[in-house]
Amino acid sequence: MRGFELLTIIGLAFTSKVSAECFSAKLGYSCCTTGIASVKNDENGYWGIENDEWCGVASNEEVQECWSAKFGYKCCDSSTEISFEDEKGKWGIDGSSWCGIVSLNEKKSEQIIPDQTSYDFQDYQPPEWDSPVEMEVPTEGYMSKLDVVNTCPPEAKIQKSGVTYSKAEKITYHSYSTNVDRKMNIILPANYTTEKKYPVLYYLHGIFSNEDGLLEEGMGTIEIYNNLVNEGKAKEMIIVLPNTYAPADGVGVEPGFTQEHFDGYDNFINELINEIMPYIESNYSVATGRENTALAGFSMGGRNTLYIGFTHPELFGYLGAFSPAPGVFPIEGEQKGLMQPEELKAPAGLSPFVTMVSVGTKDFVVMDNPNSYHKALANNNEEHIWFTVPGAMHDGDAVSAGYYNFIQYLWNNLDNDETKLSYQDNTAESPDQTNGDFPEAQIPDWDAPVEMEVPTEGYMSKLNVVNTCPPEAKIQKSGVTYSKAEKITYHSYSTNVDRKMNIILPANYTTEKKYPVLYYLHGILNNEDGLLEEGMGTIEIYNNLVNEGKAKEMIIVLPNTYAPADGVGVEPSFTQEHFDGYDNFINELINEIMPYIESNYSVATGRENTALAGFSMGGRNTLYIGFTHPELFGYLGAFSPAPGVIPAVDLLTGEHKGLMQPEDLKVNDKRYEPLVKMISVGTKDFVVSSNPHSYHEALKANGEEHIWFTIPGAMHDSDAVSAGYYNFIQYLWNNLDNDETKLSYQDNTTESPDQTNGDFPEAQIPDWDAPVEMEVPTEGYMSKLNVVNTCPPEAKIQKSGVTYSKAEKITYHSYSTNVDRKMNIILPANYTTEKKYPVLYYLHGILNNEDGLLEEGMGTIEIYNNLINEGKAKEMIIVLPNTYAPADGVGVEPSFTQEHFDGYDNFINELINEIMPYVESNYSVATGRENTALAGFSMGGRNTLYIGFTHPELFGYLGAFSPAPGVFPIEGEQKGLMQPEELKAPAGLSPFVTMVSVGTKDFVVMDNPNSYHKALANNNEEHIWFTVPGAMHDGDAVSAGYYNFIQYLWNNLDNDETKLSYQDNTTESPDQTNGDFPEAQIPDWDAPVEMEVPTEGYMSKLNVVNTCPPEAKIQKSGVTYSKAEKITYHSYSTNVDRKMNIILPANYTTEKKYPVLYYLHGILNNEDGLLEEGMGTIEIYNNLVNEGKAKEMIIVLPNTYAPADGVGVEPSFTQEHFDGYDNFINELINEIMPYVESNYSVATGRENTALAGFSMGGRNTLYIGFTHPELFGYLGAFSPAPGVFPIEGEQKGLMQPEELKAPAGLSPFVTMVSVGTKDFVVMDNPNSYHKALANNNEEHIWFTVPGAMHDGDAVSAGYYNFIQYLWNNLDNDETKLSYQDNTTESPDQTNGDFPEAQIPDWDAPVEMEVPTEGYMSKLNVVNTCPPEAKIQKSGVTYSKAEKITYHSYSTNVDRKMNIILPANYTTEKKYPVLYYLHGILNNEDGLLEEGMGTIEIYNNLVNEGKAKEMIIVLPNTYAPADGVGVEPSFTQEHFDGYDNFINELINEIMPYVESNYSVATGRENTALAGFSMGGRNTLYIGFTHPELFGYLGAFSPAPGVFPIEGEQKGLMQPEELKAPAGLSPFVTMVSVGTKDFVVMDNPNSYHKALANNNEEHIWFTVPGAMHDGDAVSAGYYNFIQYLWNNLDNDETKLSYQDNTTESPDQTNGDFPEAQIPDWDAPVEMEVPTEGYMSKLNVVNTCPPEAKIQKSGVTYSKAEKITYHSYSTNVDRKMNIILPANYTTEKKYPVLYYLHGILNNEDGLLEEGMGTIEIYNNLVNEGKAKEMIIVLPNTYAPADGVGVEPSFTQEHFDGYDNFINELINEIMPYIESNYSVATGRENTALAGFSMGGRNTLYIGFTHPELFGYLGAFSPAPGVIPAVDLLTGEHKGLMQPEDLKVNDKRYEPLVKMISVGTKDFVVSSNPHSYHEALKANGEEHIWFTIPGAMHDSDAVSAGYYNFIQYLWNNLDN
Repeated sequence: MRGFELLTIIGLAFTSKVSAECFSAKLGYSCCTTGIASVKNDENGYWGIENDEWCGVASNEEVQECWSAKFGYKCCDSSTEISFEDEKGKWGIDGSSWCGIVSLNEKKSEQIIPDQTSYDFQDYQPPEWDSPVEMEVPTEGYMSKLDVVNTCPPEAKIQKSGVTYSKAEKITYHSYSTNVDRKMNIILPANYTTEKKYPVLYYLHGIFSNEDGLLEEGMGTIEIYNNLVNEGKAKEMIIVLPNTYAPADGVGVEPGFTQEHFDGYDNFINELINEIMPYIESNYSVATGRENTALAGFSMGGRNTLYIGFTHPELFGYLGAFSPAPGVFPIEGEQKGLMQPEELKAPAGLSPFVTMVSVGTKDFVVMDNPNSYHKALANNNEEHIWFTVPGAMHDGDAVSAGYYNFIQYLWNNLDNDETKLSYQDNTAESPDQTNGDFPEAQIPDWDAPVEMEVPTEGYMSKLNVVNTCPPEAKIQKSGVTYSKAEKITYHSYSTNVDRKMNIILPANYTTEKKYPVLYYLHGILNNEDGLLEEGMGTIEIYNNLVNEGKAKEMIIVLPNTYAPADGVGVEPSFTQEHFDGYDNFINELINEIMPYIESNYSVATGRENTALAGFSMGGRNTLYIGFTHPELFGYLGAFSPAPGVIPAVDLLTGEHKGLMQPEDLKVNDKRYEPLVKMISVGTKDFVVSSNPHSYHEALKANGEEHIWFTIPGAMHDSDAVSAGYYNFIQYLWNNLDNDETKLSYQDNTTESPDQTNGDFPEAQIPDWDAPVEMEVPTEGYMSKLNVVNTCPPEAKIQKSGVTYSKAEKITYHSYSTNVDRKMNIILPANYTTEKKYPVLYYLHGILNNEDGLLEEGMGTIEIYNNLINEGKAKEMIIVLPNTYAPADGVGVEPSFTQEHFDGYDNFINELINEIMPYVESNYSVATGRENTALAGFSMGGRNTLYIGFTHPELFGYLGAFSPAPGVFPIEGEQKGLMQPEELKAPAGLSPFVTMVSVGTKDFVVMDNPNSYHKALANNNEEHIWFTVPGAMHDGDAVSAGYYNFIQYLWNNLDNDETKLSYQDNTTESPDQTNGDFPEAQIPDWDAPVEMEVPTEGYMSKLNVVNTCPPEAKIQKSGVTYSKAEKITYHSYSTNVDRKMNIILPANYTTEKKYPVLYYLHGILNNEDGLLEEGMGTIEIYNNLVNEGKAKEMIIVLPNTYAPADGVGVEPSFTQEHFDGYDNFINELINEIMPYVESNYSVATGRENTALAGFSMGGRNTLYIGFTHPELFGYLGAFSPAPGVFPIEGEQKGLMQPEELKAPAGLSPFVTMVSVGTKDFVVMDNPNSYHKALANNNEEHIWFTVPGAMHDGDAVSAGYYNFIQYLWNNLDNDETKLSYQDNTTESPDQTNGDFPEAQIPDWDAPVEMEVPTEGYMSKLNVVNTCPPEAKIQKSGVTYSKAEKITYHSYSTNVDRKMNIILPANYTTEKKYPVLYYLHGILNNEDGLLEEGMGTIEIYNNLVNEGKAKEMIIVLPNTYAPADGVGVEPSFTQEHFDGYDNFINELINEIMPYVESNYSVATGRENTALAGFSMGGRNTLYIGFTHPELFGYLGAFSPAPGVFPIEGEQKGLMQPEELKAPAGLSPFVTMVSVGTKDFVVMDNPNSYHKALANNNEEHIWFTVPGAMHDGDAVSAGYYNFIQYLWNNLDNDETKLSYQDNTTESPDQTNGDFPEAQIPDWDAPVEMEVPTEGYMSKLNVVNTCPPEAKIQKSGVTYSKAEKITYHSYSTNVDRKMNIILPANYTTEKKYPVLYYLHGILNNEDGLLEEGMGTIEIYNNLVNEGKAKEMIIVLPNTYAPADGVGVEPSFTQEHFDGYDNFINELINEIMPYIESNYSVATGRENTALAGFSMGGRNTLYIGFTHPELFGYLGAFSPAPGVIPAVDLLTGEHKGLMQPEDLKVNDKRYEPLVKMISVGTKDFVVSSNPHSYHEALKANGEEHIWFTIPGAMHDSDAVSAGYYNFIQYLWNNLDN
């Protein structure tokens, strides 16, 4: 069979069965005539095909079952010769085609499954055809990013619960192409609206089918589309399914595989383009244009797709050909073809965005034809996707695979990222192009291509430009504040008249800020209002983009650009005389408008802050002015620019002489190149026609990078304007992704000072121009530097809010010159001697002095301080010496002679011998080359290179800016200081940064800097080289170098201090023999500084440094240090008692397991050796732990000399002595390790065990570690002694070098070997170990310690690095530090509290105890308040304390309190309140005293986002009942006044505050805290009134809460310090200073009582604090951060708070009263582990605050309505709760919520149920979606009356009948009368008690109606049961029936809950739960702690349930 003939199978999807009657007439189809075969059946009957239309088989006919019809073959009778037989039947040949041989009396009983004719074959043995599985996708471009798969997932083709599916609407239209009425199907988006424009897919069926073909079962056209849209994988679109058989006469020929029949399909191209597409675009809301139009099809439809798509590429942007039929190309003797293979391609620029061709691997029908199309496309270089569908024939599998892939990637739907769409055409009808510009004329036929050209490099290459403006950008939106245009009048001296312009200021304009300016120019025949007309969107686009963060705030100026010199001008016309008025505007703009704006508004000046744009004539002016004055404008935008800039001819005016020639349209001075240049025009703009393009071409010809694009379909209209403007303003002010750091060059050069300033005699400036260059190393530290070619001008100005350093000129005596000399010192603005600063020595140029680099324009002070303020540079001391230092102190006359140069050359001596020592002696300086930089300008740059490379040991950073000649010899001019090949550093001493720069216009030093650059390059000396565009030998060149250089000093890469690979802070090395070797003269040993770290694996990530910072070895304030505990143990290895030191973590606890480091000393030492001064063992460890850089561990320091006899030999360097160390391995493994693991809380295993040592201990580490790798995961050998390997004649060795390795898989996680570069003791031995490890491929770290000998510096450097990376402690994340001690000297504790007394010796431990579960467990509490939190900071607005007077009825006097409101307090907002109570002997001002930080801490934390805004109330807590009280004293009488405060607080202060301020009430919004007596009151009041206060903080609480015998009566007993169940505070915090002798142990007693009472709380002590401000502020600082559930500012994290009040009687509305039995079920929670329900965050109770009405929330009302019930034949009532903002514009889902027995429609509205409150509160919090809630009366007896309420089956029957009323009446009523989203996915059913029972019954019998079910405390009766009240229930179904049989209708959420104390329904809810489990029905089950059959149980279920309706997961 030929493939051509086999195409008969396409489009016939069919089964066979005899029909009972001719049913089709009533469906609009005719009956078949006699003999027509049955080919398809459905629910209506059996169908045949006649005249290409469906027909119904008549009942009186004997119907042939033409079994072959399903394969597309006619039947032939039994007389036909059999040619072929298979299991389906006998085949013959009729003419040239196969036919099925049928006998009239033959009947096939089986239903024939459609197959390749139902698109297509499964039930037929096809011919042998098998092609490979293939997938070819372009490697570049959009299609390269598509994630194409070979098949369609089967689940994509089924309808799913919760998805709304589109319907196909069949419409009839008249076809003029065929002259008949025809049909097509339209599939609209499920949520189609005319408010939106949709793209369109025209989807074409196969041969012998029609408009219904692609809707048949198995195709998945509707399902795949809607499922993908629902999953966000496809965009909404309109899908059009036409009938593609369109014969010209409307009738055509008999279906057949003939050219005559094909002609009908070939003619479809005309109907599609001329009729169908216009019809769709006229009748539906369609986005037009090829980018919004796709064409796809199957079989014949795929053939048509390729033909039509490639002949009309201007119409279709996306093509999909699935199993395309033959016929596009000629087939000899079969088809004439529609084109040749080489013609299957698109014209340049019009290739489809996506072309896709696919076919099934088993498709014997089209066979190789699809592949031939694939090959032709490939040969024609037409990018496309080609794939085959495994196992698919010419069937639904092949169709759906292509369609599934194709529609995902239409409309540029890559990653569902709409920002990637380069073009969206939403153009409305274009207004007349003449609006404001040109006289009307008949519109010529002008059509330009859609184009987009963006530079491939530079800033513009990064802009995401689109071809149109989205329509929503031009509308005003809710929630956005829009600017207004203010029209102002000014006097124009250019025109001598008053004129007007519009000013658009930012919506939040303030004079505190400087704004850039856009001058935006209108078109001809318009004025200053032109760009504000409707449709322009000037204000809307700007403010919308600012609101979305896509544009920056700016001032937009709209002037009148017609500015004739005489102020009058001529009549408007298109003449040169009229144009002259526009051409004159340049003068007014520059001389008047710009100065006016800059004088009257807060403007950021400079070209980088000034843009110019315009439309039409305004665009012409933009180009002219912008290119003639590039020094003024940094951004140019010309939208549809009019002709006239360059000579041109146009439609309206004829010839233009032009304002410049095309070759002049460029910027000559590249310093002033605009950052953005943009030109755009509409494709239909006949007005300016090709003129914008001519500007585009001229710019291209001139090498001017710019953006050019056209706007599809736009004319000379607002669509064109807004598209240009929308793109342009997004990218002003370098707004690339809102990333201001990306601007690599802004040239804001002012007039350059004379280059000779201080350097060279004046001369005529030669013509010197070097290229702009930038060369940065590709590896190493410098490769990471973000160097720019210029210094931003704003870096050189002083800014508000920045503190600037001052230069201090000091005098010193110079012994090098024997005179007193001067230098300037610039200290950091916050200089302190508490800190060590690095130093930059900064050298001036020739003919200048110490003041030279401080001159105007240099920016030395400004740049430095601005960068510090921005965090881009580190603090340093900058020294500016006088570098002219002649040996005699006098020198010669300034000149350019060698004699004068000698004075500069001598400076090296003074710098090194005098200036540096002076600075280091008189200032707080960090020494060493890593802390010392040298830089200079001109002669100073020359000196920098010379000094820096001759003394690399002194300077780690070198910067030479415009360096003068003279480093190298210049014949006949300078002798030179070195040869070019000498400009390099010794190995290991290269500078960390070397930088050389020069201006491109620097004629002074000319090519000399480049010669230094080349020499450095030739010498392989890594360095940075760049030139400064346009700069001469001037301030611009200096500042550019300096600006870059100081940012990267002191390893300031990304401000990451951890990246410094080397810090040398070595102090004087102690004698190397300390504890190790006999003294000897130190030999000369010097090894290089080295660092080798693996390039892969864990060690590759370690940030190892060569030295230990000295500060790591000192004890610091605020850090708790471990102590070494010496213990004695018996050693069986040596048979003596021995000692070792154990260092435990400072906060050691047996609750935790700690890893262990065994740390081994050197020879001739013992267990104390590594604790000696300078080793830093304890200090380094605790400091690193405190900084979060090391983990807690136990460190064991044993005595490693372990001779077998326990005595050993005399210490010596002999093998006999060494043997004692070698024996240590036995003791370590067999005794020490077991001892440590038995007696301490140890984490065991090699991953938790490390071994390290120094000298002999390092030798042992290597030996033991590599012989027992199963024991030790980390090895550190610091200066390891010889002896691991044999040394001939000296040591026998412990192993051979090749044995120093671990077995496979047991290599240590870290191996580290280090040694000092000056270690003459072990000399090269460590290096030999390093080499052996390397040879053995044993990954390890090797480094040397600069300048260290065999000493503490070497030990500490190794140890400092090693312990940081134990226990996989990678990331060195300093943010993990939970405690910082910044305690200052404590003030006297008695301030305001207690009489003075000698301070007793009181010292409590530093403690921190935080709950391990619940909200408080998540709080990041620290032991102290950072000092910076207590100071006022620049840029923060601070609250003020307002003292108010109120009358106190409790004390009968007027009293005072302080109120602290939020800095931005507004009555629009409700604030929580903290009542903050002072200490004894103080008043309302006490907590405002200096040092308390009450205002500062609060506002600083709010500003940092660490605390929420609140009102803080500071009352006077001494409130004696008589208003007077007694003399202050520490007596009970005085205390009584404080105890009485409780009454005033609750009855007067709180009501006063709530009445007079905007307060959020409720315990969850109310906190109580206090210090000393205030802390005592906090505990007492807080725990006696927990219903009022949700947060309690007691800081250093005074005694008196509990009785103290003989002292205080107490306010309660310790066991009473607790809250009732459910009312515990969210946070309780108690704290005290460790030195607080005043309250001593009382706070701890409160802590213990709370702990004993199981009252969760936080307890901590404040290190070193007494009864003082440090203690107060530490508590307050922590406390206010975590008020109002401010955990990480994430209010969603509070998953459960049980605040249940006393439960009402369970019988409320449900059951008769009875004595409550003892029922107690466990608290349970079971949630599915997979699927939607697995993601729900269900809690066991409803928070009480969810059930109260809150200020600021709009609550729904329940509306009771009456309806007639036909089910009961009476009028009945129900309550409807609509959303608070209900509107008929929106469709809402519905919850039907059913009450319990003996109640009615009002039952669930009773107090305590919270139905309205919970719903609206959750909606307000974004935790639930808006819905309609229906509360019906569920007692619905059939007779409308029912029986007396009782617990009998007769009464239950009324509830059981409710199912009928609900489904047949209530639901239709709701859907008819309210704006309801229908469908089960939008319908929920829930209920309580009897309502829960009904929910289960109705929900599981009608799952097609309800997608969500919630049964709260469901009553018995759904399944057979016995209960307390009614006895036996027969049940409405059996337990095994409680399930959904049709899984399509599985509810998305099923929830059952019940109270643990619910004796009423007892175990029945649980029985439902068990039945569902047994039936495999996933559901949620939970119990409510302590709840009975009451509102607590109802609200808990309801609270959880409604949060997760309507798939509201994560909102």
